[in-house]
Amino acid sequence: MAPPRNGSIEFIESGIPHLDFVLGGGLIPGSLTMVIGPPGCGKTILSQQMGFHTARRGRKVLVLTTLPEPHVKLLANLRTLGFFEEGLVGDRIELLNVYRQLREDFAGAGAMILRLVREQRANLLILDSLDSVRDLAGSEIALRELIYELSAGLGLLGVTVVVVSALEPQRAAQYPELTIADHIIMLRSELDGARGVRALEVTKMRGAAQRPGLHGYRIDARGVSVYPRQETVPLPAETPTGDDRAPFGLAELDRMMGAVRRAAAAPSSSATPAPARRCWRCSSCWTGTAAASRRSTSASRRPRSS
Repeated sequence: MAPPRNGSIEFIESGIPHLDFVLGGGLIPGSLTMVIGPPGCGKTILSQQMGFHTARRGRKVLVLTTLPEPHVKLLANLRTLGFFEEGLVGDRIELLNVYRQLREDFAGAGAMILRLVREQRANLLILDSLDSVRDLAGSEIALRELIYELSAGLGLLGVTVVVVSALEPQRAAQYPELTIADHIIMLRSELDGARGVRALEVTKMRGAAQRPGLHGYRIDARGVSVYPRQETVPLPAETPTGDDRAPFGLAELDRMMGAVRRAAAAPSSSATPAPARRCWRCSSCWTGTAAASRRSTSASRRPRSS
């Protein structure tokens, strides 16, 4: 677990680079987290990455899938990602498909899931996905009662729950079951011109002060990585602040402004900005600036007509 934020709360590391910073510390033991977003935005990858990180730390993870398909396809996709570890599957990570049980006896779904969690001695439960459960529930009331039963029953056991759902962030207010969740992580996948842009937002975080607003995230061979917005990252307490002025690099302007050159004050012109300092739109901003510069250069070289 991460160090406690105060004397009463301890956090569980999510295992997603920089996500704990955005969450305000990490996940809270016994909480229910909803991971929502449109298809293809990375919900399953993010939740499974949490599961493998938890398993590597010696805890048990129970993954309940609700689609009428085998786990072969899921495991095949996960094997392409850096966080996947074959030896954990079937040992620290147990995958069970509960579609048939939900279809035959939805009224007993809550008791069935609680029994499975106790039998597996799970510390983390991942339910993927809520959309199939909604179809089998028959009504929003039955679905809400199931989520409440899981939140209350597993919360008393100290089991952390992550529920995946393909809800559209723009329509989240239409789903009352989100009011039961302790944490809500929204994933967005949008177009900025011709470029695809991914953004993450923590809209609800009980017991912690999350970093609000949109933060970039990336999915690559390692899995999911989050890039917090630069203005949300505080400066270190020991950051030196002096009275000297940093120079512009133009001798006459520096003389007029009274700037004093310091070795640490003049940044290298060849330095490349670190990826963690990018905002979620910076890549397209830089691309647009470079394109504008090329157009300007081409225009200046083009012969003028008389």
